Amino acid sequence: MIYIYIYIYIYCSTVYLYLSYSNLRDQYNEILMSEYCAQFEHDLEKDNYSPILVKDEESFRSIIREFPFYKRSMEQV
Repeated sequence: MIYIYIYIYIYCSTVYLYLSYSNLRDQYNEILMSEYCAQFEHDLEKDNYSPILVKDEESFRSIIREFPFYKRSMEQV
């Protein structure tokens, strides 16, 4: 009985699973776009895209602490 289960498990079709995940991904993207599209557009219009100038490492660290992300490579600088 276990051998049959193993063969079924190995040779089962994953097309339906992939289609289900693809459908969920598309629905999730639609939800995100409907909720946050206006906010993204507002933030992008508000930004002036100018570089941030720093004088020393301490000012660099203080600016980096304001952002809500963490990058290990930034700590190694």
